[in-house]
Amino acid sequence: MLDGLAREMEQARPDMILLGGDLVDFPWGHAILAAWLERMAKLCPLAAVPGNHDRWVGLKRVKASLFGRLHWLDEGPLELDCGLRLCGQVSQGASPRSLLVGHEPGFVKAAARAGFPLMLAGHLHGCQWIWFQRKGLDYPGAWFFAYHGPRFQVGPTRLLVSRGVSDTLPVRIACPRDYIWLELT
Repeated sequence: MLDGLAREMEQARPDMILLGGDLVDFPWGHAILAAWLERMAKLCPLAAVPGNHDRWVGLKRVKASLFGRLHWLDEGPLELDCGLRLCGQVSQGASPRSLLVGHEPGFVKAAARAGFPLMLAGHLHGCQWIWFQRKGLDYPGAWFFAYHGPRFQVGPTRLLVSRGVSDTLPVRIACPRDYIWLELT
């Protein structure tokens, strides 16, 4: 799966890759991820926020094994040459040119209160199973989680949610892998 994603990124030649957390599901996943990030770092800069799976596996170990390969947005925002500011925590402050990269879609309420115009969420939280879709929501997850779908508007904040790319945890059923591709000006 990562090899296919790498080939797709190599063909697309993005200016930056943002990773929305859950980078490692199991302790033995560090080496595989590090090799993939090494390959992607040859294309463009990388930035990430940690997810709950990274914390379960051991966030200190995840960060240590990936040291130098990417910028951790939860440790500090990243100012881009185009004037865009990438933040990994609401407390890093919003501006009209700030983008919040968060792991869980539910953080959008805090992002909206802070005034972030855009938030990217790492993946659906609640289940990677789509039985049916209705009014922009993916079910059955939407019965339990408010932001279980691809796009939302919460106050001033536009939320874009990836369905993720992993096939390990949670189990993926009729939920195609995807990522968010943005062209920012």
